Amino acid sequence: MGKRFVRFLLVVAVVFSLVLAPSVSLGAGGKAPHATGLKPAANSAIPDWWEDDGVQAVGWANPLTAYIPAEGDGFFTQAHTIDIALADAYDTDWYYMDVADDDIAINEVRFLIEAVSLDQDVDLVVEVYRNGAAVGNPVNGGAWGLDPGAYASNDDSFGSYNPAAAFIPDVAGRYWIRVRPYYSSVTGFTGHAGAYTFKIQRTLTERIAASDRIGTAVQASKRGMTTSPVASRTERTILLANSMNYPDALAGASLVGAYGGQGALLLTPQASLPATVAAEIIRTGARNVYILGGESVISPTVFAQVQALNPSMNVQRVSGSDRFGTSIAIATEARARLGVRRFAIVAYAFNYPDALAATPIAAYEGIPVFLTRTEYISTQTLAAMSAIGVTDVIIVGSTSVVSNDVFDGCAAQLGGTNHVLRVSGANRYETAKEIALWSSDLKGPGVRGDGSVGTTSYSTGLTSLNIGHLGLASGENFPDALSGGVLCGQNGFPLLLTPKSTPSPYIYDVYLQLPVGKTDFFNDAGSPPHVSTSLVFGSDAAVGKLSVLIFSLMQGY
Repeated sequence: MGKRFVRFLLVVAVVFSLVLAPSVSLGAGGKAPHATGLKPAANSAIPDWWEDDGVQAVGWANPLTAYIPAEGDGFFTQAHTIDIALADAYDTDWYYMDVADDDIAINEVRFLIEAVSLDQDVDLVVEVYRNGAAVGNPVNGGAWGLDPGAYASNDDSFGSYNPAAAFIPDVAGRYWIRVRPYYSSVTGFTGHAGAYTFKIQRTLTERIAASDRIGTAVQASKRGMTTSPVASRTERTILLANSMNYPDALAGASLVGAYGGQGALLLTPQASLPATVAAEIIRTGARNVYILGGESVISPTVFAQVQALNPSMNVQRVSGSDRFGTSIAIATEARARLGVRRFAIVAYAFNYPDALAATPIAAYEGIPVFLTRTEYISTQTLAAMSAIGVTDVIIVGSTSVVSNDVFDGCAAQLGGTNHVLRVSGANRYETAKEIALWSSDLKGPGVRGDGSVGTTSYSTGLTSLNIGHLGLASGENFPDALSGGVLCGQNGFPLLLTPKSTPSPYIYDVYLQLPVGKTDFFNDAGSPPHVSTSLVFGSDAAVGKLSVLIFSLMQGY
């Protein structure tokens, strides 16, 4: 209890008083790679405005101290170029910042540093040094692996080839950051020279947001996919859903990987396709677009506008006579593209939180999501389950939203209660926590740590998610969590929900608000688990700064 209270006080202190002060210590640089040989991919690029930054020295490196925003206020960004990665010539960019004694005293200051390349062939490495020793931890883990110690090339940041370093200083002084081309002693340079964006922020949680729900979905798509898809990613799939309604989008998650590639969920008004959404579909190089819902949800005009973007693109409407019928149609399409679906998710049709929290595992494993009324599950839905080969069902939500009659109906269809697992809590936030724990192999049937989850009858039927990273979205509205949940699922990590202004106690009970016998996510997962970095979906209007900061404090240990 004392530790939690101290952490809360530290958050408040960070919000109001965190300022980096200059220091006078100067560290030595790490040795740059020596490149030999000529790689076919290597080339040269026009120097950026800040060049002469290839030396670790004041006046030759880029100063950062005065520019890094206060904790929770996002990234400082700057455009740069790796000018050359060719034979014995290469460009190395240096940056430096000063950490003050006061920052170290509160022992909670942390930095996230990224080099976002604008071409998938630009393969970079981010390193942090003090006194010649590497001190930054490359962000890695699971499907969201970034740069594991500069030992591997083509490191993904949500599929964008962006290396990152998580850095928690333990002493005051000057720290140096180097961005360089990836180099292998065996193969030499493995990527082109080219443009990148340097990013640094004073928290390990990155916010994905725009001025509205449509823009936030576009930003999530950009975070997940490079501009130029490589050969293995040419079957990208876009889901297009109504921006003001949720049922069809909730059911659509299983289609993201329907063609075996990457994907995203984008939002549109009913009547006309926004220019920003059209531009994002073009940018991704998507080959497939699923229009989710009937013409009353997304008009024929939008369908035609999407078709006109690329004549070779496969544009298909998936819909039924109502939300239940659309969820059946989506499940049937997933079966056609992905084969037999042994598992299905059943969620309440007339509210969104429980299905939102299940979106990552649905997208990750291609699990169909069937919508149901509280009182009963329709014979049409049960027949659809049988048709696509469902043997086991995960019901998300308590008996107040999905009754025991629904549970019993599924059990009778599937051969017994061992084939049906209910994952739920007392409210939407606890339910999201329970879904995250179950889907990450931290709770539920089966053996912990075997990397699989499922029901009692089939506990190894699904590959588990990875809590090396987390998503966080508002539980008070649906749009940001829709697109964010799909991005989480594409990268194999869970999504938690929170109120806007106060962090949900089911994420971390900083206020000790939970009833007796109830627990929070971080303590259930290992107090804390090894969470390196995370994403928050939506602006301050959706998830406030205090919620983000307390969430961030549990990362990076």
